[in-house]
Amino acid sequence: MKLSKTYDPNQYEPNIYAMWESSGAFAPTGKGEPYSIVMPPPNANGNLHLGHALMGAVEDILVRYYRMKGRDVAYIPGADHAGFETWVVYERELAKKGQSRFDFSREQLYSQYGISSSRTVATWNSNSVLSG
Repeated sequence: MKLSKTYDPNQYEPNIYAMWESSGAFAPTGKGEPYSIVMPPPNANGNLHLGHALMGAVEDILVRYYRMKGRDVAYIPGADHAGFETWVVYERELAKKGQSRFDFSREQLYSQYGISSSRTVATWNSNSVLSG
């Protein structure tokens, strides 16, 4: 058997990963004590650094460790936190007009912001305070 001088992950990993996915290896089992970690979203407002990579590795290790210990593990993608910055910009625009978000009902505020309160997904509309 002749081995190549370098390891080529593309030669093996896709098949191994496909096998793991088809076997349900990444799915919570529904058995054991629950354990979950919320995966933070990417940092949209700054540069990524080694700390981000380290945290991802630590979270991955914890998820795998507790799954191997028999816990019912879920690694949950987090919500986008960039919306907080959008709110800051929105509130600054209101302040320029001498207003505050507290001057409006929830329906009025969502309407100005372009969000339907009956939906969970923000939809910008042409009347949004930030669109002009």
